[in-house]
Parts: sequence; C-alpha cells; structure tokens
Amino acid sequence: MKPINHYLFALVFHPKLRALRRLQFIAAIIIFAYMALSTPPQELVALSSDKVLHLLGNILLISSTWLAFAGTINKRLSLLFAVCYSLLIEGLQYFTLLRQADPTDALTNLLGIFVGFCLCLLLEYYLKSTHRPNEQS
Repeated sequence: MKPINHYLFALVFHPKLRALRRLQFIAAIIIFAYMALSTPPQELVALSSDKVLHLLGNILLISSTWLAFAGTINKRLSLLFAVCYSLLIEGLQYFTLLRQADPTDALTNLLGIFVGFCLCLLLEYYLKSTHRPNEQS
C-alpha cells in the first residue's frame, strides 16, 4: 500500500490531473467573488468575526491558486495573482450597496495570503522531499 503523500504528490503535480486542478480554481474564484460581493449569510456573520472569514478565505484563495498552477508557473505569479485579485475584490466592494471596502479587511486579506502561501511552500517541500522518483505517479 502506498503512503498518502504519494497520492498527494500525484494530485498536486501529475500532468493528467491538471484540468481537475484548474477546474477547482475556476470554481474557487467564482465562489470567492460571489461571497465577497453579495450580502453575507447571517449564519456566518453570527458564528465568527469578519476578520476570521477574510483570513480563512484568502488562505483558501492562495491555496487554490497554488494547487491549480503547481509546477507550471512561477510561485511569485501565483502570489501576485492572489494579492491583485483579493485587493480588486476588496476595492469593488466600494461600488456595491451591500458591502463596503475596508482597509483593515485588505490587510487581513494580505495576511491570509501570506499565511496560506507559507503553508503551500511547506506542503510542497514536504511532498517533494518524501516523494521517491522511481515510484509511478
């Protein structure tokens, strides 16, 4: 039986799964934009702080970006995309009646992207260091 990291490595880096990774990215971008620009569900607002949602949402944004493009584009481009997209969405909130732009939210978004990016780098390091090249992916 193969260890779990073998399957994780294949999910992240195998070329045949690239379409699946890109599809999850498109879904994540659509969900992220919808949640950021529409009225927040009261259940989510009541359960947690707005800043926690911003932090976790942006950890998921950079993780989705990293997963979609792992091994195909420079990591800095993934980071740049996530920062620009997150700040664009925050700026677009200024023009909606349902939401408002907030500099503190923008900083929380950037913190979430930074934390998520560090987690992605750690995961990539782990997967590459434990993967044996002679195993079939």
